[in-house]
Parts: sequence; structure tokens; C-alpha cells
Amino acid sequence: MMPSLALQSPIGTHDSISYVGHSLLRALAELGHDPGLFPALGTPFDALQPVHLRALARGRQQRLRGPHRVDRLLVWNGYTQAPRILARSREAIVYWDSDTLSDNAARVLRRYDRVWGVSRFVAETIGRSGVASDVLSHGVWPDELHEWSPPPAGPVTFLHLGQVCYRKGTDLLLRAFQAAFAYTQADVKLVIKCWPSHAELAYRWIAEFALGDRRIEVDSQAVPRDQLGAYFQHAHAVVLPSRCEAFGLVGLEALAYGRCLIATDFSGPRDYLADDCIRVPAHAVVPAELYPGSAAECAVADLADALREVAADPDAAVRLGRAARERVLRDWTWLARLRRAGLGGGTDLKAAQRQVTCG
Repeated sequence: MMPSLALQSPIGTHDSISYVGHSLLRALAELGHDPGLFPALGTPFDALQPVHLRALARGRQQRLRGPHRVDRLLVWNGYTQAPRILARSREAIVYWDSDTLSDNAARVLRRYDRVWGVSRFVAETIGRSGVASDVLSHGVWPDELHEWSPPPAGPVTFLHLGQVCYRKGTDLLLRAFQAAFAYTQADVKLVIKCWPSHAELAYRWIAEFALGDRRIEVDSQAVPRDQLGAYFQHAHAVVLPSRCEAFGLVGLEALAYGRCLIATDFSGPRDYLADDCIRVPAHAVVPAELYPGSAAECAVADLADALREVAADPDAAVRLGRAARERVLRDWTWLARLRRAGLGGGTDLKAAQRQVTCG
């Protein structure tokens, strides 16, 4: 019998953190762990699916056991909260958006039996604080991705999807876009896809950093996660000029959709950046936003060069995206990443189901 396992996490699809929790639960279930679920306190719980209902029922069963009710408890994005169930081993899965762990975070993580960073960058940051850390990366679900198709006819389109903020380097991208293309160049477009709450800042920064460039479009409508694929599909390149990313899931998803990725060569994205991406060096050390320690930023001129490279040869960008998609769908699925971290469990549920069906 496999050791019992439970997940304490936000669950859902309303934001990236809850979506990661949803994906961890689904992957653990498909790898045969039959995990119990303990939703993090104070977080919304949406998009209930059979895998959630089974895990919730399993969690209720686990609560009825003896003093140590599960062998392993994985805690995602709530490691400062009290455990929802007793466990022989408690393991924290951590994201961190700077190169320095706070003293309080280090003190809390020392209480765990095992700590996972979501990238090598995060694991190394945790390690410098004196807490040993392994890597448990994010991934993608091939069945949630649309089939690959080339971008539609029209202007060469760049996409910046997610928060509008200093950490995400939105200001750098706006300055680079304005610097890269003369106002008379009508065959380029930049789409800023953000949440409604970020629209005001997006328009203000467009006026401040891009001189009100009319080729920059802000789309701030609230869109369900399963509809974001259309934004990727309409872009020639996705731009991730972040000053620091614990992982940068949007960059990996861009590659999985077969889109050329322009990204700062720093922090979490380095794990999945390769020759099929356009890396922009980040040499300038800057203060991290909302975290202790430092981040790093690229030069506007270098980012502008990357934008011009795509605009000058969009067909080459399309070829990069197609190559990246093949690589990511092979090496960066959620199941592949959990197996790589040693959480395969020895029983792949889908493989077992196929064997029963065929036998």
C-alpha cells in the first residue's frame, strides 16, 4: 500500500496560486496517490470537479485516523498557517520573488521536515538562509492547450499577460516598445492583458512610459482561465520582462501554446528558457518589490532589440514557438515535473486504467 498523502492548498482556477493547487492535486491523483484535500483557510474554493470531491472525501477519512493521520502533508502557499491535519512528515512548497529569504520565513520553514522551492532560483534562495530545499516545479496540462495554429494575419502582435506592476517589468516593456518602433510603423501591436483592477495603472503607465502610443491595447476584462488561450493564439510573441519571478508560469504556458517567448534571463524562468526562446540579459541589480533583497532588470535597449528581432522576421518567431511547444509538452507537463521530484508514487493512474481497459 502506498503511503497516505494529503494536500493543504488553495484550490480553483480564479488565480494562478489556486490553479497551481488544483494542478498539484490533479497530478497527485493521476499518479495514484489518492490524496486527501484540505483547502487553505480564507481562500475561495471554485470550479469543483470530481477530483476535488474525491479528495475532500478522502481528507475527511484521513481525519478519522489515529494520532498521525497521514504519512505526508504537502502545504502549498500557506506554510505560515497551522496544519489542517497531523502528519508524520510536513513539506512546504514555496515561491519567493527575490534573492533573499526573510528571517521570519526562514524561521517558519525550519519547522518543516522538507522544503520545496518552485524553481532552482527559489531553492537556492531558501538554501542561502540555511534551510535545505529541493525543487518541485510547475508544469502544463497538454489536454488544456488548444492545438497549435499560426498567429492570424495582421500586425505583429506582442502579448504581456498578467499583473501590471514593477516586478513584472511592465514599465520596461512599454518603454522598449516605444523605443523599438517609430510611430509610422503600423504593422506592430502590443496587448496588455490584465485584471480590471490593473487597468488604471496600465493606462497611466502607457501615457508616462510610451507617450500614449495608440498601438498599445489594454484588455482588462475578467476572463475565465480556460479562455486565455485565445490571447496566446493571437500573439506572435509573449513578453515576460520581469525583474524577478519565482517561476513565471505564464512564460511556460506561452511556450506550450507554441508562442515565441521573450524573457528576462533571470530567476525562475531560467529553468525552462532554452535556445528556442529569446533571452534578454539582466545585469542591473535593483531592489525587489514587496520582498527583502534584490531583483535584476534588463536594459530597455536590449529589450527593444528583442522586439525588433521578432517584428523583422515573424516567421522565424513562429518557428521558435513551434519548437518550444514540442520541448515543453515533452518535458514540462505536471506529471513529468512531479515524477522528476520523486512524487511519481510508482503507480500512474492513467497507465493503470489503460492496462485494465486493454486487459
